[in-house]
Amino acid sequence: RKWPTVSIILSYTVCACAYAVNNQLAMFLLTHMGTGMLQLGKSACPMLTALSMWVFYADERFHRIQGLCFFILTMGLIVLFSPDLSGDSNHIEPLALAWLILSVFITALTSVYNSRVLQKGKCSMHMQNMCLYSQGFVVNMLLYLTGLNASGGTPSGSFFEGYNNAFVVAVLFSQSFMGIVMSAVYKYGDAIIKCLASSVQACILLILDSWLFGYSLSITS
Repeated sequence: RKWPTVSIILSYTVCACAYAVNNQLAMFLLTHMGTGMLQLGKSACPMLTALSMWVFYADERFHRIQGLCFFILTMGLIVLFSPDLSGDSNHIEPLALAWLILSVFITALTSVYNSRVLQKGKCSMHMQNMCLYSQGFVVNMLLYLTGLNASGGTPSGSFFEGYNNAFVVAVLFSQSFMGIVMSAVYKYGDAIIKCLASSVQACILLILDSWLFGYSLSITS
């Protein structure tokens, strides 16, 4: 089996750091808006992803039908987040909106970068996954121990606190599985396909938010 080169390892160091920061932003945003609103905000990722691929890589071009999808998504987001149309229950604080925009940019750029590294890397997808997630573990552990995290403080309890909850274990397994699936999508598809699929996920989450957590579901959303 071919081992990853130094350039691939360093590429995944960049990805690991970016993903760690983005995860902390996601934790902060989830305390200031529903999961459906968060995912709908991130529906701008396909447009930014496509533009990033167009700018940075000459051999990456999106199709006309994909461009139409990006336009529809963008128009929907303008309506959704307009302060005149979205009700008070769906109002988003300016700081949360700023972090959401930053998170969207990080998501788009890391999607393109990760997809490119996976497709051009000479070693196997599983070896590249090990490079990414092992470094991701180290970076997130450092953020946890230093207090540079969404909770804004140093750890007060055990690292494994809450692991006796079945829902926590279910989230861990589902996220692990999704990481493997997304790597396959990046390698055999592209970053745009992944981002368009996330937009469908946003619609499902918006309905679940209304049903499970009482967030208002308006005609606008």
